[in-house]
Amino acid sequence: MGNILEVHEVTKKYRSKHALHKVSFNLSAGKITGLLGSNGSGKSTLMKIIAGLTQPTSGRVSVIGGSVGTESKAVVSFMPDKPLTESWMSVSDALKFQTDFYPDFDQTKASRMLEFMKLRAQDKVKDLSKGMNERLQLTLALSRRASLYLLDEPIGGVDPVARTKIL
Repeated sequence: MGNILEVHEVTKKYRSKHALHKVSFNLSAGKITGLLGSNGSGKSTLMKIIAGLTQPTSGRVSVIGGSVGTESKAVVSFMPDKPLTESWMSVSDALKFQTDFYPDFDQTKASRMLEFMKLRAQDKVKDLSKGMNERLQLTLALSRRASLYLLDEPIGGVDPVARTKIL
C-alpha cells in the first residue's frame, strides 16, 4: 500500500509565532499513528491543516495523492478537540446531522457504536458528562467510511476503564 498522507515541510505561523516549522512525514495506509507533543506544540494545528480547515503558511499536504481540498475532505474524518455538536441536540439529532452532512456516514455502524459506548439516541448532548460526550464525538467520527481518521484528544476525558474497552 502507498502513502495515504504526505506532509512536506509544512510551516504555520500566527503573526511572528511558529505553530509548525518545516514538518515532514509520510503515513502509509492501514496504520495507527499517534502525534505526541506538549500543549502548544502544533498537534491540533497540523490536524486542522490535514483536514483542510486551515491553510499552512508554506509547505504542502497530500491525502491519497491529491492536494487538501474538497476531494480530500470527502475521505478524511476529523474529530477536533472541541465537540462538533450543539447543546440543544439529542444523540439522534447528532447522528442525523452527520448523515445529512457526510454521504459516507454509516448509520448501522453508528448504532452499534452507540450501544458499545452506552449512549442512548434520546440522550441530550447538554446532559452528557465530558467522557460520554467524547464517546459521542468518537462515534460520530468513526462511523464515517473514511480513508483517514484524525482524532484530536479522542479519549482524554474518558475514564480509564472505558478507555481500555474503547482502545
